[in-house]
Amino acid sequence: MPRYANVTPLPTQTVTLLASKNPKRPGTAAHARFAKYRNGATVAACIKAGILVADLKWDLAHGFIKLAGTGQPSNPAKPAKAASKPAPAAPAAAAPAPAAPTVAKA
Repeated sequence: MPRYANVTPLPTQTVTLLASKNPKRPGTAAHARFAKYRNGATVAACIKAGILVADLKWDLAHGFIKLAGTGQPSNPAKPAKAASKPAPAAPAAAAPAPAAPTVAKA
């Protein structure tokens, strides 16, 4: 799985360009979309301008942009391990079955 698959850009986060020039190959659709980034624009504004979520994820993972703002981390490191679960309780000992009534013979 690509390392950028875990990235979750949030609509309210702002984009900061880290690349001094467009790193995409000139003449490609990716180059044209990268040119639409604006410093300080929100993720929602970038998407409205035509930048794909996949572009945001790729560019973030490759250090071309960074995201800032409220919400969860945009590029979390490895997810935190959940606290280990307590061992399941041993099953309760079954109560002995009541003895069958005895019938006295006359």
